[in-house]
Amino acid sequence: MLSPELILVGIVLAVVFGVLLLYALVAAFLPERAPEAKEQSLAERAEEFLPPRTFLGETDRAFARTVRDAHLGLTTEGAILWMLLVGAIVGTLSFALSADWMPTVTGFLVGMALTYLYFIICQDRRRRAVQEQLPDGCFQLARSLRAGLALPGALQQSAEFTPAPLGGIFETTGKNIALGLSAPAVLNRAAEEIRLTDFDQFAAAVALNAETGGDLPTLLERLGTNIRERNHYRGFFRSVTALARLSAMFIAAAAPVAALIYFWFHPDLFMPFATSAFGITMIAVAVVLEILGLLWIFWLLRRREDY
Repeated sequence: MLSPELILVGIVLAVVFGVLLLYALVAAFLPERAPEAKEQSLAERAEEFLPPRTFLGETDRAFARTVRDAHLGLTTEGAILWMLLVGAIVGTLSFALSADWMPTVTGFLVGMALTYLYFIICQDRRRRAVQEQLPDGCFQLARSLRAGLALPGALQQSAEFTPAPLGGIFETTGKNIALGLSAPAVLNRAAEEIRLTDFDQFAAAVALNAETGGDLPTLLERLGTNIRERNHYRGFFRSVTALARLSAMFIAAAAPVAALIYFWFHPDLFMPFATSAFGITMIAVAVVLEILGLLWIFWLLRRREDY
């Protein structure tokens, strides 16, 4: 006979997957409605480009940028729904294993955090791909310019021979310039979205040449050579420090993983320690030191693209 916990888990999972299946059927068979035109004021249009005024606004914009740069085809609302879905599944499985509310809440938060970590990994993977493709993109753009094409046509021509994601960036930039937008404005907007130091140099070089003129193909070839040398140095640096970084990751994750294992599988050993005054103090000190250590490492590596 099934236990009540397993029955509850089955009900929750059936509801979750039923909602997902219904959403997929509706999206597949119903025609997509065109969004209604909504008149926006000048202040509302400028809100996207202005710096956030509050901490919540800065957090919201950072999350939206992470989801957009991950390029998974998700909106901000869709990403939040996926985080809630994964959190609900992990929390339900945790409840099935422990039948307690504390592991359930912990599993829910861990599932949401893992989903957000996946978005960050996808964002970082895209930026790394742009970084690796940028030297070849500079050389391809220089060849297109030497063939006699103007800057918009050279960008769109280079996009055909450049893999994604840099090819899509070149294509979008070339189309925007061809529509009449100024090259400096388009390139600066692309540089703000990508947030790579080498792409900032590329955008500055092309934008300056569009205003003052000069031998842009030669400048792009020299810039591509410098970026390729920096990429080789970054690869050498990562290979030399790979063991140290991996060791740091295991050391940082050892204590939380051990605590979760004891919390889930040996609550009779963990709960007396966690409910005593001395145990609570030790756990609080360990959590604060762990967070401070992670923040210190992130602060040291906050602009690792500069090196």
